[in-house]
Amino acid sequence: MDHFIHRPLTAMCLAAALIAVETQAGDACSVEHIQSLAPAGTTIESAVDTPEPVPHCRIDGYVTTTNPGPNRVNFRLQLPDEGWQQRYFFVGMGGAAGSVPSDSGLPPGNPMFKGFAVAGTDTGHQGHMLDWSFLRDNPAQAEDHIHRGAHVTAQATQAITRAYYNSDKLYRYMSGCSGGGRMVTEAITRHPEDFDGVLLGAPGGRSSATMMGFIYNAQQMTREPGAWLSPAKLKMVEGKVIAACDALDGARDNLIADNRQCRFDFDTLACQSGDGPDCLTEQELTSLKNVYRGPQGPNGPINVGYPIANISFWSDYLGHVPPPWSDAPTMENMPKTS
Repeated sequence: MDHFIHRPLTAMCLAAALIAVETQAGDACSVEHIQSLAPAGTTIESAVDTPEPVPHCRIDGYVTTTNPGPNRVNFRLQLPDEGWQQRYFFVGMGGAAGSVPSDSGLPPGNPMFKGFAVAGTDTGHQGHMLDWSFLRDNPAQAEDHIHRGAHVTAQATQAITRAYYNSDKLYRYMSGCSGGGRMVTEAITRHPEDFDGVLLGAPGGRSSATMMGFIYNAQQMTREPGAWLSPAKLKMVEGKVIAACDALDGARDNLIADNRQCRFDFDTLACQSGDGPDCLTEQELTSLKNVYRGPQGPNGPINVGYPIANISFWSDYLGHVPPPWSDAPTMENMPKTS
């Protein structure tokens, strides 16, 4: 008789345990509780039950860094109420960062829908994503932006995540592109213990070399009258390059799979006289070659040139309108000048 009673009781206990696991997270979303889980040097400012994009606890706080410092590294941590898969996703911010990641800035599909905890940081300063002036004037903010801010954020938010879900197991991933890719590069180089895997796209590389590349390209576009490469001219060049190199990978699909295989002679695009929509003037041709080659120093390349496989995309970094340009670091100005 006992075995007939034992099974329903076991099922009831299991169901109660599962319900407790699913609800303890939502019940614990308070500043006081999250602060009790946080490591030393971490301050929790808000913890809010948030319904979108999935029910979760949205936590905002900061880590205080020193030597150099003190400095405040802001972070956001989002912990799903249900379906957590023991996974943690760190979002690398593009450009100069300057803000914590919002839901709209997360990768397509939002990792929280897949049961990931999601974290990110402003890298130690508040400002526009195109404003790097803090690197010049503030050693603590520079150190935090380069690598330390992401490191201390990862340590703090991973500790909170483990304690929040009462789980020692945590699969930790970091993803970033451009400035976020630079953050990933710094993480795996300086702090490989912080993550189990990374998704790395178009890393900005060394900040000084990246900035030198931007300055160099701006100089090329303003070198002399007529040096700017318009989106229309770049689109024309891309068409010529694809026609010549598309089949090198064995498929005619309007894609160049490996730009290293393409050896295109840009001189064949030179205008025979004057200017036209299907050729490049002497000034435009010089600019094209220089941007493709990249800035050079006495010991070789300072920064890589732009790839031949996606030339029309160059406009996003060479300006969509001709100079002179505004230097205002605004989102309205960015599509025009980048």
